[in-house]
Amino acid sequence: FWNHWPWTRVEGSKPNLVSFFKKTIMSGFRLLNDFRLSVYIGDVFDIKRTALDQHQSQMKQLIPHPRWLTLKDVSEGEFLDCFFQNYELFRRYRLTHNSE
Repeated sequence: FWNHWPWTRVEGSKPNLVSFFKKTIMSGFRLLNDFRLSVYIGDVFDIKRTALDQHQSQMKQLIPHPRWLTLKDVSEGEFLDCFFQNYELFRRYRLTHNSE
């Protein structure tokens, strides 16, 4: 789900772009259908940043190696920026209990 625009960059050859846009459109329909609950989080960015920073190996390069990528490297930081939007979307569903 997350490997689509707007979370990742649009790039590649024409056949790849067609496939990319097709997947993005389908992903968009899933987003509209499944993720119907939004919560304002704009006032907790500092707390969220502190929590993310606890995952050091994902937030900073701990050793100087060109293959050590961090979240900042995904789509040139655009993916990480998605963590700091004013609203977060959630999928809401009901759990049913089967009494058989």
